[in-house]
Parts: sequence; C-alpha cells; structure tokens
Amino acid sequence: MPKPTNELAPDISTGLAAHAGHGSELAGDESAAMIAAVANQDRGDFKLLAIVSSSHLVVDTVAGQMSPLWPELSQHYDMPSTSGCLLVWTLATSVFQLMFGVLGDSMRGQWLMIAGPMVAVGCLSAIGLSHSPPVLYALLLFAGLGIAAYHPEAAAMSGRSWSSQRSRAMSIFAMGGYLGQAIGPYYSGFMVDRWGLSGLVWGAAWGWLAMLAVAIGLGRQPVTPVAATQSRWSPWKSLHTGARRLTLLLAIGSLRIVAAAGVPIALGFVLAQRDWLKSDVGLVQSAFMAGIGAAGLLCALSSSARWE
Repeated sequence: MPKPTNELAPDISTGLAAHAGHGSELAGDESAAMIAAVANQDRGDFKLLAIVSSSHLVVDTVAGQMSPLWPELSQHYDMPSTSGCLLVWTLATSVFQLMFGVLGDSMRGQWLMIAGPMVAVGCLSAIGLSHSPPVLYALLLFAGLGIAAYHPEAAAMSGRSWSSQRSRAMSIFAMGGYLGQAIGPYYSGFMVDRWGLSGLVWGAAWGWLAMLAVAIGLGRQPVTPVAATQSRWSPWKSLHTGARRLTLLLAIGSLRIVAAAGVPIALGFVLAQRDWLKSDVGLVQSAFMAGIGAAGLLCALSSSARWE
C-alpha cells in the first residue's frame, strides 16, 4: 500500500501554488486546515457522513409521505385527476436539482441543506388545510423545490466525507434516503387513516426539530477550505466536455427512477381502487423501498476500493 504522504504532497503543493499564482496568500490556519483535510482524506469523516445520511433519512421521510396520498388528494380537492399535481411534484423534485447543484458550486451551498427541507416540511404539512387546487399546486411546487435544493449539496458533502471510499460513502448516504422513503409512506398512511389529510400538520413539529438538530450538527463540523483550482471550475464546461458520460449517468438514473418512484405510485392507485387502508398501502410501498435500501447497503459493503 503506498504511503499517503508521498501521494498527498503534490496535491498540497498544487493547492498552495494555485493560491500563490493568483496573488493571494494563505493564512497560517487556512493552510494548516487544507493540509490536514488532504492528509486525512483516507480516514474519512464518519461523524459528518452520519449527520448527512441522517438528514437524508429525515428529508426522504418527508418526501416519501406523498406516495400513498395521490388518490386521497383527488377526493379532498375535488379534482378528477391528480396527474397534473404529480407532474409538478416530479419535475420540481428532480429537474431543478441541476439548478441548485450549479448554485451550490458557485457559492457555499450548505444553507440549502437546511432551508430547502424546512420549506418542504412546512408545505407538505399544510396540504390538508386547504381545499383549493391552486393552493395545492403551489404547496407541491415549493415543497418539491425544497427537496431538490437539499440533494446536490448533501450528496457532494457525503462524498467529500470519505473521498477515498466515495462509492461506499454515497451508498451509505443513499441508504439513509431509502430508509426515509420506507418510513414516509406508512407514516402518512397511518396519520391520514386516523385524522385525515389535516393530520399531516403534526409533521411540521418533528420535521423542523429534526432539521434544526442537523443544522446544529453541521455547524459544529470544521469547514474544509476549497482550493483555488476548484473555485475556477465551470459546470457548463464540464457539461460540454463530459457529455457522453453525463448522458450515460442520466440514462441509468432515469431507469432507476422508473422503478424507485414509479412502482410505489402505481401501487398507491391500484391498491386504493381495491379499498385498501392508506396505512396498508403505505406499508406495501415502505416494504418496496426498504428492499431497495437493503440492496444499496449490500452493494456498499461489497464494493472494492479498486472501483472508486
């Protein structure tokens, strides 16, 4: 196994030289922080990974609670179909992640990890407090944007927390999300069966408290300096030069979403037509998502460092 110091020296000198080339000088503490961050990358920051993965569990619990509720929304809001609402929700939670990713790369985006879910929690907790379809569309739009704002920065932070084992770090992060999606459907089905859609308002209490705890945990983590070479990175240039790889990733991701998101939604409508309780519908959806999370954990544990 190669010695870390031999491999890390060029990275450290490159980062320092980049700053010197721009006519700026690193303060002593910033230079020491950069060197320590690079020198310790093989060990991984497991506390940070645990915080980010736990936050993913909370965020996807909030997002996952929509799975068994689409047929109920149609009745509550007296709409012939919720296909338009589903389209708004899907586009807001997925397509806008690119916009928030670019925003996070151009500035410190850690605040998006907290502000986005806070907005999502408030909006989704309020969907049972109105009977106006325009209000529902607005709530779903802003909740979806809040969910989208969280994921790019959180995923990047989880990868940085264990950069030498990035695949495992990302699998652990993803597992937190799948566990959240396994909890969300049963939770919302249980609440709606007993108190109707208005019962979801209680989610604001635990959701905001959980994200506040995440904010406190992240605030106590040391800030890793970003090298000057990274600050000059252009996302649009990367989209152009890596178009083939990005196209492949998008294709694989789209196929994954067809199953991971499409199957629970389809189950919700099919089982609702059979007059299943929403908690039972949610339980079936939760079991499906738990299976995906377990498979992701298995992949994380069995992956080799050579595949990083």
